[in-house]
Formats: sequence, structure tokens, C-alpha cells
Amino acid sequence: MPCAATNNAWQRMTDDLRERYFDLPASDQADLLQSLAPVMGRRAEILEKDIWLCQVLDTLPQSTLAIAPDVAVHVPGLALPTAQVSVLSAARTFWEKATLIHVECHRPGQETTTEKAAAADRAASCRARMHAR
Repeated sequence: MPCAATNNAWQRMTDDLRERYFDLPASDQADLLQSLAPVMGRRAEILEKDIWLCQVLDTLPQSTLAIAPDVAVHVPGLALPTAQVSVLSAARTFWEKATLIHVECHRPGQETTTEKAAAADRAASCRARMHAR
């Protein structure tokens, strides 16, 4: 699960509650968040954002990649460690970038194509800085 942080509201919910959370009336969602807030030590508004983010990340495409040392092909008799890791699929990174550009290009108050292009450049630059960390 992408949102496997130890102190995570999404993780604290039962599988059944995760499935039903978005079908609950807003008042029940608010009550649930208020009851989780003291347990989690975070404000209800932040927990709500965590839940939305984790739900989205859980539904976006992922794939599994096998990792092995490069030297393994040159030393077939030596048992070297390997790992299976969950990675972002190419479709996921494409759609995340497309969504960021769409949001930036449709931000209210930007009238000209030049301003929209500049906004798209800012979104791409922001995304690049995030990946560089």
C-alpha cells in the first residue's frame, strides 16, 4: 500500500470502513475524523487530506519491479540478494503530470496563452524539483 506510514489515518481504518468512507454522509465523515484526531495527534482537516490522498494513491497504477545487483549476471554461482519493489508505472507518472499541467493551465485569472504556458512550465519545474529531493 502506498500510504503505509505508521501513523496514518487511512491505515488505522478497517478495510470495510475504507471501502465505505466516501459513501458516508458528510456529517458521519466529520464525526469519524473528529474521533480519530486525538488518537492520531493531528487535526481532523489534515486527517481528511491524508485519507483522500491515500485513497487516490491506492487506485493509481503501480507495478512490481525485481531488483538485483548488476554483478549477478557475471557471477551466476554466487547467491546475491534480490528484492521485489512497488514502483510507479509509466502511466501513473504521465497522468500525474498531465493533471498538474491541466490544473495550472485552467487556474482562474490566467487569460493569455503565454500565461498558461508559463504556468505549465512552473508545474513541470515544481514536479522536477520534487523528484530531485
